[in-house]
Amino acid sequence: LDAELQSEVSETSSLIIGNSPPSLQRAGVAITNLVISSQRTGLGGKTVLELSLDGAIGEGDLPEHGIRTGDVVLVAAQPAGSAKKKEVKELEDKGSRGVVTRVTKGAVSVALDRDDDDADANLSGRLWLVKLSNDVTFKRMNQVIGRLQRMDESQYSSFVRVLFGLSSPSPVPAGYEKENVEWIDPSLNDSQKEAIRFALASKEVALIHGPPGTGKTHTLIELIMQLLKQNLRVLVCGPSNISVDNIVERLASHKVPIVRLGHPARLLPSVLNHSLDVLTQTSEAAEIVRDVRKEMDTKQASI
Repeated sequence: LDAELQSEVSETSSLIIGNSPPSLQRAGVAITNLVISSQRTGLGGKTVLELSLDGAIGEGDLPEHGIRTGDVVLVAAQPAGSAKKKEVKELEDKGSRGVVTRVTKGAVSVALDRDDDDADANLSGRLWLVKLSNDVTFKRMNQVIGRLQRMDESQYSSFVRVLFGLSSPSPVPAGYEKENVEWIDPSLNDSQKEAIRFALASKEVALIHGPPGTGKTHTLIELIMQLLKQNLRVLVCGPSNISVDNIVERLASHKVPIVRLGHPARLLPSVLNHSLDVLTQTSEAAEIVRDVRKEMDTKQASI
């Protein structure tokens, strides 16, 4: 994890220490000579800035760059002339971090982080934008690994013991495939139904595998709904934001309570109303949000 993080940092944030804004722009990780063309509140109450080229420099398209939607960036006042290493490094502390929400030929929109609410008040005049490394995922993985290292073996749950090969999965009860299940979606085929019965009968872990287009997501939705019928709480994780958003979209039609975790700038517009940031803005969702945050804290402490 440390090696991965250092590789990520060397490609982005560490460049700030030794290069001026024009040099970073030539490297494709920054855009200089910007001004705020508009400002609004959106994406769960976050301040969203639209940055375009300073009219005093020129008009038209932004220079070529490698900034993309979803990138973590720093927005700061642009230093006059050639910035020294120390001056540029200080910008990382004084500027405002955010996530790119939209990129067009003539502008870049950035949603400022929630803990940078006061920073946007200092963003005036000519600005620049630089891509940073996203170390949040690495920090979370390191925290979890650290907790596992500190745990006594007697504290391991049966799930953790199975995942790390300390014990074998509990055997699936014989005759599980004949269990009577009241299907929510009657269009499921026999293979999908058998996979769901197997997953429901498995205590620690179950694997549903199949080629693309065989209805795995369709099967997963039914499995989640069956678990909810048992009054269980379900955590859905995926390798990408879009994979989780697809699950949220399909579950939304079943009118079940959903809290989508993640930065709203990286979510599909169709699932924003289920995001944690948006739900915190509505009083009727406050109790759900408190429960989710409390459970997240508890899980992190006890894994």
